[in-house]
Amino acid sequence: MKNYIFLLIGFLLLFVNFFYIGVLKNNEKDITELFVKHRPTSKTYFLSDKNRVRSLNVDFKQEESLYAEFITSRNIEDKSKSFLPLILIQLMLSCFTVSFFKIDFKRKLVLLGSHFFILLVGSFPIIAEVFSANNTLQSALIGIGIILLNYFIAYFFVKSKTQPTPSSP
Repeated sequence: MKNYIFLLIGFLLLFVNFFYIGVLKNNEKDITELFVKHRPTSKTYFLSDKNRVRSLNVDFKQEESLYAEFITSRNIEDKSKSFLPLILIQLMLSCFTVSFFKIDFKRKLVLLGSHFFILLVGSFPIIAEVFSANNTLQSALIGIGIILLNYFIAYFFVKSKTQPTPSSP
């Protein structure tokens, strides 16, 4: 079970991130920002008023009510932004990355901690860029780059610790 704990935590964080983190796209201010939703929902992207196409269909009315509930009623646009979504995303990436390495449990814990804290600082602007990219291909390429960066940094941690040190005569 210890071998799969990081993978299970990664999937749990994936669930939490998908249902509790929202993306607000505001073309008026030309910003895209992450926020924590007050209840779980599969609606991830929220577009500002000028981005939404007005129509009388049911989907628009449902989207309008979700926007009012999650953005307008909680005044998300004017609140100071939280780093919690970025922290949760990086923790999820670190858990998935650590789960791929065949090392003992204590070393995995050390790897998780060091990997998380080092990449937390380095990946904040990159993760935010994924959500603010203007097209899907650009977002996908940046996302793949983040995943590769996570893996290679963890790989170098593991390899630097496992190489034998030359003994002096």
